[in-house]
Order: sequence, then C-alpha cells, then structure tokens
Amino acid sequence: MFQLTLQITDDTIEQALLRLAQQRHSKVSEVIMMAIQDFITHNEPLNYKKLDPLAHSTVINYPVTDENLDDVKPFAEVNDAAQYVQTLRQQTWNKNR
Repeated sequence: MFQLTLQITDDTIEQALLRLAQQRHSKVSEVIMMAIQDFITHNEPLNYKKLDPLAHSTVINYPVTDENLDDVKPFAEVNDAAQYVQTLRQQTWNKNR
C-alpha cells in the first residue's frame, strides 16, 4: 500500500474537485483516486499529424519608417516575468473554461 499526502495550492483545481465530489456524492479523495485510475488506464499517446512549419508560416513584413521609438517601452510595468506569465496563463485558463 502507498500513502500519499496531496497539497492543492490552486483554487481552481480545489473548487473543481469539491464540485465533482459533491456531484458524485463522494469524498474528494475518492474523486482524486478515480482521476488517477482514469489517467493510468487511458494513458495513450496523442495521435496528431505533424505539420511542416515552413509550409504553415508566413513572413511578416512591416514597412520601415524613420519613426523614433526610443520612448516606447513595452512591458515596462512587468517587474517579475515569471509571475506575469503565470498570471496571464491563469487568466487565459479561467477565460476559456
């Protein structure tokens, strides 16, 4: 037998597990075990057609101008790039659900 302690720090995952447990009238630990069993039994590789990147890409050509862009500082408000990207991913994940 193997005993596992799981700490969930993502509120979205926590709420989803609680919601599933409530819908199934079971414990959260049972829902997690079902998810693990499902993952193990259906762990098949994804089948997808590999695309040629050169055939599916385009070159973007912007006209070159003499405009002075020294004062343009994109992402100047970002102090921690890792935190910024994590926040963007979380917002996108929540928006697409």
